[in-house]
Amino acid sequence: MLTPGPVRLGTRWRETRDLMGVVDSADMEITSFERNRTYTIAHHKAGLEIATTFWFEPLEGGTKVTVEFELERGGVPPGLLAPLGWAIAGKVARVLSHDLADFKRTIEG
Repeated sequence: MLTPGPVRLGTRWRETRDLMGVVDSADMEITSFERNRTYTIAHHKAGLEIATTFWFEPLEGGTKVTVEFELERGGVPPGLLAPLGWAIAGKVARVLSHDLADFKRTIEG
């Protein structure tokens, strides 16, 4: 954690992951936050801004979680961004599925 206190708008932390065989760290920040409804995590890497938004919707017996992942190209030429998005889309889906399963276990535990 890079920001003390409870999770809120502006909370920052450093996250380290194995991405396609390479261990990498990124400083993450909550850039939008509406408790129990939605939040967005963003970070900058290699000229890209990567944002992931989570929405939570109560359902009978549980919660529906919707996730949206966005790449903003910054200074990256448009032709380079499309293949990059396709290359990492599957990996991102697997990572988010794993994260959500961990989240579910933590909440229900």
